[in-house]
Amino acid sequence: MGADGHIDRWCWPSTRASVQHAVRRDHPIAVISEYALLSKCLEDVGASTMKVIDTVEVFFRNRERFHVEGLAAPFVCTLESEMTAMDRADVLIAIHKNDAEALKSCFLKNASSPLGIRTHGPTGGRAVLRMG
Repeated sequence: MGADGHIDRWCWPSTRASVQHAVRRDHPIAVISEYALLSKCLEDVGASTMKVIDTVEVFFRNRERFHVEGLAAPFVCTLESEMTAMDRADVLIAIHKNDAEALKSCFLKNASSPLGIRTHGPTGGRAVLRMG
């Protein structure tokens, strides 16, 4: 999985179908993707719903981290595909300072650190859907 280097290979069709179902059923005010690996699901979320990626890890700058002797870890993604994934979000969250710096260099418009999302005003009983 992920052998071609595109991040979307990590998002299974069944995951997308589950998210689509939950969004139709719950009409959330926001959908939060843990990791950019599942961001393909955000393409199925309407414009009136906030799309958030909690990056947890920025893969394009840490390729060597996944090389461990005795472990055949797959190549996660290319820089270009991770940038495509991150661009699907309205908000990016980085919990590590070095990840925030990497994101700001690529996506200055919406990188944030430290972790934090605050919504203002009434939610009308709408849910927040978190996947991952």
